[in-house]
Amino acid sequence: MKPVKMTPKKTVHGWQLNIPPHLSESGKRQRRYFRSKDEAERHAIPLRKGYREGIADKLLPSAQSRFAARAYEILGDRPPEEVIAAVTLWMEKADHASKSITFRAACEKFREAESKSHLTEKYLLNFKHYPERFSGIADKLLVDISTSDLEVELSRLPAVAKNTTAAHLSSLWSFSIPKEWARVNPLDNLERVHTRKPTIPILNARQVRLLLVATIRLYPELVPLIAVETFAGIRPVESEKLRWENIDFDDSIITVPDAIAKTRIGRHIEMHPTLVSWLKWHKGHGGSVAGKLCPPMPKRTKENKRKGRPAPPVDPEEVSPSILRQRLRAIRKRAKIEPWPQDVLRHTFASASLSSDWRDIGKLCLELGHSSQKMLSRHYARSMRKKAGEAVFQVLPMKVKSVTKSKILRFNAAA
Repeated sequence: MKPVKMTPKKTVHGWQLNIPPHLSESGKRQRRYFRSKDEAERHAIPLRKGYREGIADKLLPSAQSRFAARAYEILGDRPPEEVIAAVTLWMEKADHASKSITFRAACEKFREAESKSHLTEKYLLNFKHYPERFSGIADKLLVDISTSDLEVELSRLPAVAKNTTAAHLSSLWSFSIPKEWARVNPLDNLERVHTRKPTIPILNARQVRLLLVATIRLYPELVPLIAVETFAGIRPVESEKLRWENIDFDDSIITVPDAIAKTRIGRHIEMHPTLVSWLKWHKGHGGSVAGKLCPPMPKRTKENKRKGRPAPPVDPEEVSPSILRQRLRAIRKRAKIEPWPQDVLRHTFASASLSSDWRDIGKLCLELGHSSQKMLSRHYARSMRKKAGEAVFQVLPMKVKSVTKSKILRFNAAA
C-alpha cells in the first residue's frame, strides 16, 4: 500500500495541508491552513493512520455519514434496503420533473396535437378553458399534480359534470405519459360519482306530428332536417352538415361521411319508409335537393360606411347558428314542446326503432354511431312500448296533410 504523506508545506498563509477526497470530511479535496507545523502534523496523523488501517476505504466521509444517519432515522423500523428504493424513486421523480410541463401548457399541446385531430371542435374547446377553470393546478407541473389536487378542483362541479371532466382529463394524462411529461395518471385513483340513471326524454307520436306540422307552417324548408333527426337518429351537429348527395334514394341509404361524423367514423343508415316519404314530400312540393339538407341562412351583414368597408361576400351555403336556433325555437314553441330536451329526436328514433322491431340492437348501435350496445340496452330497450313505437313511424305526410289542410303545405324552394 502506497502511504499517503500529507506533508505540511509552509506558505504565505501558514502551514498548508492537502487532504485527498477519500480522507476529506466533505468527500472533496481540501486545503487546510494551520498556524504551525506541529498543529498541521497533529491533524494529519489520524488521517494517515486511518488510511493505513483501511478505515477510510470502509467509511463514508463525515458529511455523507451525517446524511445517511438522518436517512436511517427517518426510515425507522423499516428494512434498510428501502433507503435504496426511496433514493431511486426520488431520482426518477426529479428526472421526470426536468422533462415535465405545466397543466396549462399540456392542455394547449393536446389541442394542437395532430393525433387528436379526429376529436370534435367542441371537445377540444374544453381544454382551452380548463386552465382558467382549474386555476389551482394551472401552473403546476403534471408530474406534481396528485389525485388529491384533482379532487379539490373537481369538487366544485356538479356530479355529472365531474365524471365527464374526469374522463377528459384522463385522456390528457394518457396523452402526456408517453411524452414523459407525467409518470402516472392520477385520475386512475379518483373515485367517480355514482348518479341515478337519468330518464331518457322521448316524444310520442302526437308530439312528433305537432312538430312536423309546426315546421311546415313556419319554415317548410326545414322539414328534411327535422325528418332525418326524427326518423334516422342523426345528430343535429351532423344533420346540419349533411348534403343531398349523401342520400341514395335508389338503395334507401344515408351515408354520414367521416368528415361530419361526431366520432370522425362514418356510417351508413338504412332509411325507414317514413323518412323516404317525408324526403319525397319535400321534393314534390318544390323543395331544394341540392347542396346541404339545411337550407342557407347567411348571417345578416351590411357595409360599414363610416369605415369605408363593404359588406362581406355571402357564402351561398352558409348556415348561421344563431338564425337556425331562432327558427328551431319558434317551431318548438308553435308545437308546444317546451322545454326542449337535448337530442330528444335521436332518443325518440332509438326507442321507437327497438320497440317496433325496425332495428335490432346490434344494427341500431352501428347506425347511431355508438361503440357499445350496453348504453343502448340500458337506456332505450324498455323506454317505449311496441304500439307507441309503431305510431311514431306512422306519422306520414298524408296524415299530416289531413290534419293541417292543404293550404299550409305550399312553400317556395329553400332560399
